Amino acid sequence: MEVYYQSSRALSSVSNYMNVYISLNFIDATPHDVIKVMVSESGLVYVLWREFMFVVVRTGGKQYCVKPGDVIKVEKLDAEPAAKLSLTDVLLSLSDKGELFSKESETQTTSVNVEVVRHVRNKKIIVFKKKRRHNYRRKIGHRQWMTVLKVVDISLGK
Repeated sequence: MEVYYQSSRALSSVSNYMNVYISLNFIDATPHDVIKVMVSESGLVYVLWREFMFVVVRTGGKQYCVKPGDVIKVEKLDAEPAAKLSLTDVLLSLSDKGELFSKESETQTTSVNVEVVRHVRNKKIIVFKKKRRHNYRRKIGHRQWMTVLKVVDISLGK
């Protein structure tokens, strides 16, 4: 499915060309996603970009909406850096042809192939306990281990 973005800006210079890209931010498109830019005789700008394939995957008790090339931070997984993993708990998938599949679809076996980038610690949270009128105060910090994953590709098996 081809989608065109219509703008009244003319492409007379490189700065106007970049303004078209900036105006594409509301659809989460980048300059790399743009296939063709056309200008009509009346000065309207048409931008053709490629369709996105994304999935909603569950790992560590949380759900993440990912597309190929994304980098996400999930709860710690037992894997070495540069290891290849496959996440199979896919709740929803949208192919680049516009087909929508849910987890209940028995014919669809979707998996997300990821690569472990590194293990990091999340931001510190403060646990503060207090009992009033008893001079009892405890301040404890906690930093959760997280795994940074890079989505290599999404396989929509049928």
